[in-house]
Amino acid sequence: MRASYHTHSRYCDGKGNLEDYVQRALELKWKVLGFSAHAPLPFETEWTLKKEDLPLYLKEAFMLKEKYKNEIQLYVGLETDYIKDTDINIPEGLDYYLFSVHYVRTEKNDRLIPVDGPFDMVEKGIQECYDGDGKAYTVDYYSQYREMIRNKRPVLSGHLDLLKKNNKNNFIFNEQESWYKDEVEKTLKTVKEFGCILEINTGGLSRKYTDTAYPSPWIIEIMKEMEIPIVLNSDAHNPLWLDTAYGETEELLKKIGYKTQRALYDGIWQDVPIG
Repeated sequence: MRASYHTHSRYCDGKGNLEDYVQRALELKWKVLGFSAHAPLPFETEWTLKKEDLPLYLKEAFMLKEKYKNEIQLYVGLETDYIKDTDINIPEGLDYYLFSVHYVRTEKNDRLIPVDGPFDMVEKGIQECYDGDGKAYTVDYYSQYREMIRNKRPVLSGHLDLLKKNNKNNFIFNEQESWYKDEVEKTLKTVKEFGCILEINTGGLSRKYTDTAYPSPWIIEIMKEMEIPIVLNSDAHNPLWLDTAYGETEELLKKIGYKTQRALYDGIWQDVPIG
């Protein structure tokens, strides 16, 4: 069964109305779809919901849930950031929450580096806050990802290795180096310990940032060995991208050994066949 619980409309950094995503899901004959606008942050950004737009987003999302209840199951959520030492207020009582790390807080200068921001911004942050040491930056990212899992205990967690988006030509790290693999495995052990679902995210493929989904295939292999549950999400920022790269990613997951994924369906997270 195909679905996506990671979508972004005009309310944050995506294109199209919420209803456009519903219509596209119906075209694809999907049975379920989730809305996950970027939750507001305590500072201004260009890519999250504005605080004043949050009630409008929720009102429209729940209206559509009722309007289409006989055609498709719609679930209303938020993609919620974890930022070290930062309080982020999010509304309670939504259908689900997708937790992600988009900023690394640095000890030096106490700055926030946007993990998937423009390359020059990430490069500048690593130079100024880590003296050009990509390893130290990467270690901080995974450390803060583990903090998120331990402190928030999310049901669903997003794009584990998002920082590879800006890692062209191994600018930040080499995935084959032992220290990097150690950081990933430590993080996966924390995910397993707290029973979190990890998403397989095709957003980097649809926007041509990466050659593979998040996380990389070798990481998914370790996830399978650890029996970490997964959900395939598109991270669509355009209704037309709702199922981008699903076919090839499903084949990869099956080759690795996954036969099922988790889906929020009939009001509960449950195992469903992949595809």
